[in-house]
Amino acid sequence: MTLTVPPPPLAPPPSCSRVGCTYLCFTKGDGTFFAFCGKTCRNANTKTCANPNCKQGVFIDGPPGRRQVHLFCTQNGCASLPRSTNPPSCARENCTRPCVAKSDGQFHAYCGLTCAKAKGIKCAEPTCNRGVFIDGGTGKRMIYAHCSKTGCAKSSNTSTTNCSRVGCTKPRHVNTQAKRHPYCSRECYWDDCNNFTQTKVTELTSNDIDYATVIQGFQTTMPGPEYLVKAVFRLQMPKHIVARHVALKATSQVHRMFHGTKLLCTPNPRNFSEASLCSNVGCGLCGIAREGNKGSCSRFTGRMWCAHESKVSYQYCGATALKAMFMIDIVAPVFGKILIAQNDAEMLPRYLILFDTKTHGSGY
Repeated sequence: MTLTVPPPPLAPPPSCSRVGCTYLCFTKGDGTFFAFCGKTCRNANTKTCANPNCKQGVFIDGPPGRRQVHLFCTQNGCASLPRSTNPPSCARENCTRPCVAKSDGQFHAYCGLTCAKAKGIKCAEPTCNRGVFIDGGTGKRMIYAHCSKTGCAKSSNTSTTNCSRVGCTKPRHVNTQAKRHPYCSRECYWDDCNNFTQTKVTELTSNDIDYATVIQGFQTTMPGPEYLVKAVFRLQMPKHIVARHVALKATSQVHRMFHGTKLLCTPNPRNFSEASLCSNVGCGLCGIAREGNKGSCSRFTGRMWCAHESKVSYQYCGATALKAMFMIDIVAPVFGKILIAQNDAEMLPRYLILFDTKTHGSGY
């Protein structure tokens, strides 16, 4: 009988070679290890503190994949520079982060460029005078349109207005957070869609139930620089588009995805409606909002596709300052990060997001 000797256990990975880093070295495909935990430490290994008289390495913080290289040997400047006070808090309203240190040991007025740029930008709710909300860690901060992550913190809705569908006398749906929906139920919503001969465009506010859902889905998969949402619109497509899609929904699963497109017009996010849709051939925003996702207009194999993550669809939004992205429903038997429609009826635009980008970084 042949005895099989088990291989010796693999040695644990050593610590990163950069002084002060406690992360473990990255493992190679052959089981050996790189000298560093990742590219950030490798590239910063030879960098020294911005203070000419200090020979210590630069400070790095943040979790793997989102690490931030600072200019000095500590987060708040060089440890050897004299300071008369501790770092003050950022000058922007409601920000408690410490101010960024200058090379002379003094401090900037803000914790970084994100807060400096957002200073003076008010909540999108007209009656609110609070500053916009910012969240995210170092290197990935995000500016919201309102004073809180889910909308305006001062706004509330206790309206008992009747359902928007003509002939329905039931009160509109209001959830436990006092957020509203224009219809009393999903059934009334879809019944009303069967009455439209052209697209109905409705701007959402922080009082609407679906506003927070759209914002969260859009912004949680957006990496890199800050994205400022200008406006979110609910789209109710014409009945001939809705009817074909609803018929397919009964036969398969429905997935909520994103579809980025280019603009050939200059819509006003604060005054946008179905009457604003342009007739420019090739304007993806207005063409999709008016006629739905049509494979004949696609530049990719004649079929429309969509992505689970907004950051993927963002790559197809063009180079204009104002950008457009649709949140759509697509009928497909299984979920995928990328889904391609086999026919136009499988896709239904549900929401339109108008936004622009802030390409500045997060530190001085």
